Amino acid sequence: MQVKKLLVLALIGSSLSISAQKAVKQINKQVKQITYESHLRFLASDELRGRNTGTIENEIAARYIANQLQKFGV
Repeated sequence: MQVKKLLVLALIGSSLSISAQKAVKQINKQVKQITYESHLRFLASDELRGRNTGTIENEIAARYIANQLQKFGV
């Protein structure tokens, strides 16, 4: 019984991994390195003050990330 559950979980996990890899490849085709760098610079900027939980800076970073993911249909 346990072996069947583990097998099912392994199959689900591997299919999710394959799906995620396809999404990453598609994004890599569409996004240039300079774009990655600009996102990282913004999220790591001093203005976001470390993005501590419960702060406005954390909310700004979360909205930014959500908007970027929506652009890719995630």
